[in-house]
Amino acid sequence: MSLYSLGRVLLVAGVLALAACEETSTPETVADAGPDTGPVHKNPCNKYNALCKKCPGFVSASGWCWQNPIPQGHYLADVWCSGSTDVFAVGQAGTVLHGRGGSWRRLSTGCDADLYGVWGLSRTDLWAVGSKGAIWRFDGETWTDQKLGITNWLNDVWGADGTHLFAVGRKGSALVYDGASWAKHNLIVDLYAVHGTSAANVWAVGDEGMVAHYNGKGWTKKTPVKGVHLRSVFCLGPKDVYVGGTAGVILHFDGKTWRQVHAKGDHTVKGIWGTGKTNLYASLKSTRVGIWDKIARYDGKSWTTQWTGKDVSVGAICGNDAKDIYTVEDLGMARYDGKAWKSHSHSVVSIHDLGRIPSVWGSSSSNVFAVVEPTQYNDYDKPSSIVRFDGTRWSVEHTQKTSSLRQVWGKGPSNVWVVGTQYGANKSKTGLVLRYDGKTWKTFHTIDEADLHAVWSSSGTDVFVLGYQSRARVYHYNGAAWTRLADPKQSWYRTIRGTSSTDVYLLGEDVFRWDGAAWKKQGLKLGKGEMYDAWGANSGAVFAVGYDYGNFSISPGNAIGVPTGLRRSAPPSCGH
Repeated sequence: MSLYSLGRVLLVAGVLALAACEETSTPETVADAGPDTGPVHKNPCNKYNALCKKCPGFVSASGWCWQNPIPQGHYLADVWCSGSTDVFAVGQAGTVLHGRGGSWRRLSTGCDADLYGVWGLSRTDLWAVGSKGAIWRFDGETWTDQKLGITNWLNDVWGADGTHLFAVGRKGSALVYDGASWAKHNLIVDLYAVHGTSAANVWAVGDEGMVAHYNGKGWTKKTPVKGVHLRSVFCLGPKDVYVGGTAGVILHFDGKTWRQVHAKGDHTVKGIWGTGKTNLYASLKSTRVGIWDKIARYDGKSWTTQWTGKDVSVGAICGNDAKDIYTVEDLGMARYDGKAWKSHSHSVVSIHDLGRIPSVWGSSSSNVFAVVEPTQYNDYDKPSSIVRFDGTRWSVEHTQKTSSLRQVWGKGPSNVWVVGTQYGANKSKTGLVLRYDGKTWKTFHTIDEADLHAVWSSSGTDVFVLGYQSRARVYHYNGAAWTRLADPKQSWYRTIRGTSSTDVYLLGEDVFRWDGAAWKKQGLKLGKGEMYDAWGANSGAVFAVGYDYGNFSISPGNAIGVPTGLRRSAPPSCGH
């Protein structure tokens, strides 16, 4: 029932480590452990593979180990409980997680669509819907694309039985399945949730306060509330329906009239579930900075906060019974066991109210650095941090007050550089260069009224920094002094990389190369794309990755060949 942003920016949203695991589709499991209880994951890797045994999160079939957040870092959008002990969560990039009694495993789907809704008859008969009209079905072993040719994104799915299913989504999309085919209906406004009690009593909700009812033959629409976008619906019976939405509004329908039973303006009601009129739960997603997400419970008389999800997002909610309830949203996973709520996902490093990891670099597998900046760009009053992985755990190495640290690069364990922006009074900006000598981090250089975004070095006496002062600027340190190089031809670039002081690249909508004297545009035709990062072994083997705005997918494989010129290669098929 949850919809998250699809504009994927090529930032390191979580920290991954590559483990030399064998290719396997065996599902992974994660134990029911909290943030302070140590590793929470047991991987079914080759018993001789020490790296896999150490992985704290899920290990993919291609050998990638999630290290932060744990157990995985794909956004989750919906959760379905079977009524016995099984629970399934779906999300970004075809992610499907199977839980039971507090333990989780990741299922291989073969699907790369973003999944927003899930429902099932049993653990061997599941349906999931998502981006670009995706509808997938699971038979206990294999996920199959239904290939309906729909382009509108679908946000939720529910069924009365195996031959009566309902899916809703953008632009009023309402699909009805009769066991053989899907009938398409248009209810005009974007729809976000669907639920019911039978094939003749189905409710869907969406924008502009709209509630639609399906009686087995057709849909009727009503607007019981104005100025509210509805995001969740839950039916206890034909005359006992709850809907929730923005401004914390929850409405109840008794078969005749709609009545408002809850309203908290700083939250959106993302999910409602319960076992009866005196035991209802609502997940309240914060809409204001400084306010936590929370779970509220209704006892038949009033709503009270049962749990505050500090650092944990709450959203879609379901339960197998009153002692086995789950909620998921974004990177958050939590379970209620009848006594208390407990998070099943966490960051391995508690870093203030920070949310973005834009850059990572390491000199070895036991010496890896990452920079963590505030969630909101230009968040002037928040700190940034530098964290380090020592082969066993992540820890905060340095905290920079009122700043945005954006990139880390090094040339050995005692020659590491970080650049960013230091904010001062009246939101003034100073370009900041930090250096690590193997023992401590210190401010190495500052540039007035500048934003610094990227750094690359071939040695401690050959450092290039990309910054902005109304347009792109490149600064160079030669071991004795800083100088500003000739201005690049374009105004915006993502990063700077190179192989030597006479082979340096600026990457963005175009690619420019510095040969030691001047910038020269390279002949790579990116179309709507943009290059984000690059790495080179030498001047004849430089590889860059970027973003294809045409279809909103990361497109690796744009190869830069020097001196034979640049060329664009087809991106490989990437697993998730």
